[in-house]
Amino acid sequence: MKTSNVLLTGTLLSISLISATPSFAQNQQITCTINQNIINCPGYGSFRYRNNNNNNNNNNNYSRFESEINNTYIQVLGRNANSNELTNYSQRMNNQNWSINQVRRDLTTNNQEFNETINNIYREYLGRNIDSDGLRYFQNLIVNGENIDFVRNAVATSPEAKNRNNNSNNNNSSIEGQINSIYLEVLGRNANSNELRNYSQKMNNQNWSLNQVRNDVARSQEVNQVISGIYQELLGRNTDSAGLQYFQNLIINGRNIDYVRNVIANSPEARNRNSNNNNNSRTNQDINNIYLQVLGRDANSNDLQNYTQKINNQNWSLRQVRREVANKPELNQAINKIYQEYLGRDADKGGLDYFRNLVINGQSIDSVRDAISNSSEARKRR
Repeated sequence: MKTSNVLLTGTLLSISLISATPSFAQNQQITCTINQNIINCPGYGSFRYRNNNNNNNNNNNYSRFESEINNTYIQVLGRNANSNELTNYSQRMNNQNWSINQVRRDLTTNNQEFNETINNIYREYLGRNIDSDGLRYFQNLIVNGENIDFVRNAVATSPEAKNRNNNSNNNNSSIEGQINSIYLEVLGRNANSNELRNYSQKMNNQNWSLNQVRNDVARSQEVNQVISGIYQELLGRNTDSAGLQYFQNLIINGRNIDYVRNVIANSPEARNRNSNNNNNSRTNQDINNIYLQVLGRDANSNDLQNYTQKINNQNWSLRQVRREVANKPELNQAINKIYQEYLGRDADKGGLDYFRNLVINGQSIDSVRDAISNSSEARKRR
């Protein structure tokens, strides 16, 4: 409803200007009209009329709107709205009379973020992108009051997801065994749980082959370090780039790390170094120290004779001696005895493999004893 008012130009100085006004003389009488909070003065422009009470009401409205808008964001996108989003939709609700249902519909049907959120759920549980029918179906559910958690649960418990999980579980058991075999061949150790999961996902979701897994492992930093360690041990120097690439390619094409060690140990460079470097001669004391560290006992005369011959005649390194000693049944028996002593049970396969690998890679049987005796299981048993 429009009402006529007579205003003095002097009173217009306290109201905000919408469009530019020409200069005019003070106390000139102007006839203006008011439409809601807009004052229109023909020939002089339009002004927004500010009313402190109205501002307070708007602030209260905005506060109420923001709470509703944020709840809608949580339901639709699974996150809180940021300040710009709160301002945007509060203004629409306050100035354009939008309802919270219109906000919800706008977030659901005109929002790339919503589409990506639903698509990510599909990829997580179904291993594929969402189809147009599925997107429309879940859009309608959320527009009509459901939330993003309901969508996630519906997709996760769908027949397609259950069928995929069943197939994945069966396939993963076989795949993990093959991945572990690669680790044993390439690095001489079992793959850990993170490595098994990483490569299983790549084979299941990215169609990686076992050859790609082997290639990736062979070019890993760990393999570089192992080869570098062999060079340092047998040749007394760092690897050169050509040598590193050569041995990586051997591993990629089916050779294992022990083969690499044997090739380097029997190379002319290694033989020449052994014959000319007295510091690199192997002694009975070196072998005995390995027995003390690995088995907690001295080597007997047969042990000393056996490994001395391998070192002198077959260019075995002390690391090869240590690996062979650590893979004897005697170490398994020693670890099992520690389990019985502190945990009152036999060692499980995972624990046995774990501690044997520690010993192979430099830890002593005494450090194994300390680890088991100070474990949470041992402390609970006391």
